[in-house]
Amino acid sequence: MDRRLDLVDRRRIRFGHAATVVVSKNGPLQTVQAGIDAAAAGDTVVIKAGTYFGIATIGAAKTGLTLKGSGKVVLDARGPGGADLGAGITVAATGVTIRGLTIRNAAALGVGTGDGIRIDAAGCVVSDCIVTGCENDGVDARTADCEILDCSFVSNDRGVGGQNSDRLRIVGCTFRGNDNSIDLVDSDDVLVEKASIKDSGVGDVIRSTTSNQLTVRKVKLSDAGQIGDFSGDDLLIEDVVGRRIGGGVRISGNTAVVRDLDLVDVHDACAAVDVRAPNSTISNIRCVDASTNAIFVDELATNCQIDDVVAIRCGTIDDPAFLVDGDDATLTDCSIVRCPTDGFSIIAARVHLTRCVARQCAIDGFDVPNDANEAVLEDCVATQCLGEGIEISSLDVSLLGCNAKQNRLDFANDGILALADVDFVTGGSTTPPEID
Repeated sequence: MDRRLDLVDRRRIRFGHAATVVVSKNGPLQTVQAGIDAAAAGDTVVIKAGTYFGIATIGAAKTGLTLKGSGKVVLDARGPGGADLGAGITVAATGVTIRGLTIRNAAALGVGTGDGIRIDAAGCVVSDCIVTGCENDGVDARTADCEILDCSFVSNDRGVGGQNSDRLRIVGCTFRGNDNSIDLVDSDDVLVEKASIKDSGVGDVIRSTTSNQLTVRKVKLSDAGQIGDFSGDDLLIEDVVGRRIGGGVRISGNTAVVRDLDLVDVHDACAAVDVRAPNSTISNIRCVDASTNAIFVDELATNCQIDDVVAIRCGTIDDPAFLVDGDDATLTDCSIVRCPTDGFSIIAARVHLTRCVARQCAIDGFDVPNDANEAVLEDCVATQCLGEGIEISSLDVSLLGCNAKQNRLDFANDGILALADVDFVTGGSTTPPEID
């Protein structure tokens, strides 16, 4: 019998079913694959400090195996001469744990992948690992019930990929210099939490395709691309801070909640919040210096509720700070300051605005053009705008307790310009509100 295996077998007998297998640069087991081969299901493979060249596969029979680094352990997915070999670690066994390793330089070869860690079996946990310089994903999870905890992903094509990876958990991870940080496809009930993302590519930082019940919370981004394009039902995006980012949050599907976003310098002509999902709630958003809309509600996004939004210096000459094209939206306690065009542009039917404020807009504070019928503006204020405070071109619009003042003086009506029949209602009367 091979003496290396004999030592492992005797240790397993002494300590019970689970044994510890040691890999070291000077020991009998000198490669990661040799340690895996020597271990049985449920064993722990401890890898001593050092740089190990080559790749490793955890076969299906190694259920519950733990692969753990002791000290600074680097697995370089190349041959000693620098030849590309493929994925760093491939996991085919259920319940595997990988902890405390640095995996680098995985490259795609033929039908193989260039993932740092490729997971093909359920229940894998990857924690406290660094994955860098990989041609495809840092971690590619293609199965359910996996966890990626407190890992760092640096300069990979993508940080984490998930396909059919239901109940995936990505918690406490950092992403630096990846083209995309997280990409999910057909993966339901995924949690992304406490992520720090910096220096990503110009594409979506986080992307989900037909992935329902996704939760993204407590994420900080800087010098990154668009926060994310999220497709699926029952999405929750909350507590996101972004600085110098190429766009905000785009959601499609049904019934999304986006709340507690603090975004500054949103460029590349992507709205801070782009809503394409009906029955969605958008609340507590602060957006400063967006190169297009702070809030865009697409015509598909009917029956949306938008509350407590502050937009400062958002929009362009062609893009109002708020553009509402979805019917039956409600906007409450939203404020716009120093918009370079119209503040609120309402082009959908039955939109209700309450306690909304437009100040120092370069054109109109509130613009309600043709076909935006049955709008209601209640207790809204427009002030110091260069156009009308409120311009109405639609039918059956109601103004309740609105105030337009200190707007530009060389228009026919400084505060409110009505180009169609408008039902002005203030304090129970049917006369127009006072204008300058």
